[in-house]
This record gives sequence, C-alpha cells and structure tokens, in this order.
Amino acid sequence: MKRICVLLTIAFGLLLFSSCGDWLDVLPKSQMTEEGIFDNEDGYYSALAGIYVKMADKSAYGKHMTVSSVEIMGQTLSMAQASFIEPYYDQGWFNGLATYYYERTTRFNQVEDAITGMWKASYNAIANANELISNLEKQDPSIFEEGARDVVLGEALALRAYIHFDMLRLFQPPYLTEEGKTQKRIPYKTDFGMEFTPSSSSDEILGYLVGDLERAEKLLKDTDPISSGKTYNATILKSERKYKMNYYAVRALQARVYLFKGEYKAAYDAAMEVIGAAEGLGIRFLTNADLGSTDSGNNYVNRSCPMENIFGLLVDELGDYIEEDHTTGNSYYERFRLQSTRYPKFYSSTGDIRITAWKKVPVQVCIWQNMNALH
Repeated sequence: MKRICVLLTIAFGLLLFSSCGDWLDVLPKSQMTEEGIFDNEDGYYSALAGIYVKMADKSAYGKHMTVSSVEIMGQTLSMAQASFIEPYYDQGWFNGLATYYYERTTRFNQVEDAITGMWKASYNAIANANELISNLEKQDPSIFEEGARDVVLGEALALRAYIHFDMLRLFQPPYLTEEGKTQKRIPYKTDFGMEFTPSSSSDEILGYLVGDLERAEKLLKDTDPISSGKTYNATILKSERKYKMNYYAVRALQARVYLFKGEYKAAYDAAMEVIGAAEGLGIRFLTNADLGSTDSGNNYVNRSCPMENIFGLLVDELGDYIEEDHTTGNSYYERFRLQSTRYPKFYSSTGDIRITAWKKVPVQVCIWQNMNALH
C-alpha cells in the first residue's frame, strides 16, 4: 500500500486510563546532543524534522495512537471472536485493551507493551522538542533567514502542546470528574534533561497548553508561509505546510483545547478562523470521485483524505500496519473492523460516503480529520 498520511487531529472516543511513568525510561537511547547540531541553521531544521519522525513512530501516531490501540480502547473497532465482557477470555492483546483490563498478561504481553510504548514514544518526541526550543530561545536569530527562527520555534512549541494534550486525554482521569480536576498523573515536560518533573493536575496542564499555543500562534501568524505568504530558501519551510504544525493547525488545536476546557467562545473563534481560511487553503470535503481514484498500480490514492488536511504526518509503513490489522489474520473473524453500531455516532446519515469506504472488503480505511470537527 502506498504512503498514507495519518491525520493527527482524530478525536478518540476512549475512556481515559491511569498510569505512571518514570521519566528515565523515556529518554532516547541515542540522545540528541548540542555539539554540532545547533551550530547552524540546517541543524535546527534537522532537529525539527526529527521530531516529526519520532511522532510517526509505530508506538505513537504511526499506529498505536491512531489506527490501533486507542481505537480499540475507544470501542470503535471490534473483532468477532473477542469478548468485551469477560476480561479472562484470552483473545490476546486486543481483549485486554478492549476491556480496560490493563493488568492482564495476555499471550503476547502486548497490552503493557502498547501502553508503555505510547508513553515512551510521546515523551521521547517531547524531550527532543524541548531541546530544540531551548536552543532556539538562546540562539542569535541572525543565523536564520528573517522570520525562519519564529516558524521553527512556533512549530516546536505547538508540537510539544499537541503531544501533551493527547497524554492528558489518555492518562489523566476524565476532565469533568472530581478526579480529573485533582489527580496528577502526567508531567508537562519543558526540559530535555533527566531531572524529575512532578506530575500536574489537568487544569495545570491545560494552562501550560494554552501558554505554549498562544506563543506558537503569535510566532507563526506573520511568518508561516501558509498564513503570511512569506517564502524561504530552506527546503523544510518550502515544503507542503499542511504536513507541518502550521498556523492554522495551531488554531485548530486551540479550538480543541478550549472546547475541552469548556471555553466555548474562544473555541468558536479559533475554529471559525480555520473554517474561514479553508477555501483559500484548498481544503474541501471528500467526494465519491476522490474515494474511487486510483494510481497506475490500482492503489487507492485518496483514502487518507488529503484534501481535508489541516495537519498530518507521513508514515511510510502505515499501509503495512493497516494491512496486518484490518485485512489479514488467521481468519476473517480475527480482523478489526468498525463496529456497525458505531456508524450513527460517526456519520450524520446512512448516505455518508465514508460508510461506503469502511464497508469495502478488504477494508480500505480512511483515517480522517476534516472541517467537520471544527463545526
């Protein structure tokens, strides 16, 4: 299967679960060091690209935080032979996640591996974002093209916020509960080092998120090519900005954060700015013609809905991950599929073209986030 774009603003309908983690466990085996990397402009661009690569890891948004574990926990995927009621019924790693029975050791120990992997991969990417931010903040801007430093710094701040937001939603208790207000189960990490960072409450974390995103918004508004029309010589700043944490992706993320907090006017304002810019950005809704489009190898080319992108990652192996979970297995009954009972919750009508895409056999998955999420 051809390269597929994972759209990162998928809203996971999952029950949040608790966990704790040792920061020492998530530092990268081959740590990024300051020596040589941050001596010139290209080093900063390489470091920024490295964060996107880490986010696309199989344990993070490459698989488990998009098309696999979180969808299982959110009860959107089903497997005919799996039980959602009896946690002792051993259906391998799937059943432990589906029944929120995280202490269970299944046949392959993959429940613990999946959860631990998401934590480590996410904080690994955060650590590298922090190192980039730290060096950008003390670097003389004159080594960059005018405006370029602000673009890189804005992206890094927003990526740090993006990942922390998902960590909050995954590992903190539900926000509107009493536990969600008081329990402290994840740290908001703002440094690269091995120093221990105490965990924070959901309100504290949301405060940090809002602060990072406000800084990113201000840095990107008049410097990001997608919002300002500026051009740069650096390849990473000339490439398709919808595959980077661009200005409008920041505004879309702000809308989600404000909505999560219950600040509806701020959420509305942020969302409407993105919606208002959609046509000019070439963002539009998927059509039946798009779903049927194939390349010379008869591979579907638009099943990741690129025309609806606000922000995405390119994951070379995603096609293989979908293939192994959704279209292969020892039998038809061991394949993941969208639960038919969930269709009314995901789609406004039975005529929604995405239902047709889901029902194709073998399943052709459209992992999407579009302007619907902002309305």
